[in-house]
Amino acid sequence: MNWHRTFDGRIVDTEGNGPIDDADPGDAQIYLDLSAVRPVFDGRWHRVQLDRVPTTGERLTMLCGREKAVSFADAAERAAFGVPTCCYECDVVYRRSSGIEIRSGRPAARER
Repeated sequence: MNWHRTFDGRIVDTEGNGPIDDADPGDAQIYLDLSAVRPVFDGRWHRVQLDRVPTTGERLTMLCGREKAVSFADAAERAAFGVPTCCYECDVVYRRSSGIEIRSGRPAARER
């Protein structure tokens, strides 16, 4: 990451991977915890490794290997599609890479 905000609020971005927009320093900033982002499609929430906020239309590869384009929606709209469930393939990859035990009773414990 080679960007920083100067004291007067300007963004200096040498690699083009800084913030999506050059917000006014007086604006309210919304900070997202990228480790908590769970893309939802086909009734399942997935895990993805992000190093920055993706842009609309950008394609992401989930831990399960599926790829989808990004779109954003208000969380209140999710209720119209029912409650999403965990993508067990993403769960297995996440748990194995994090050294988390996969107990025999979990759906993720089944070989995939």
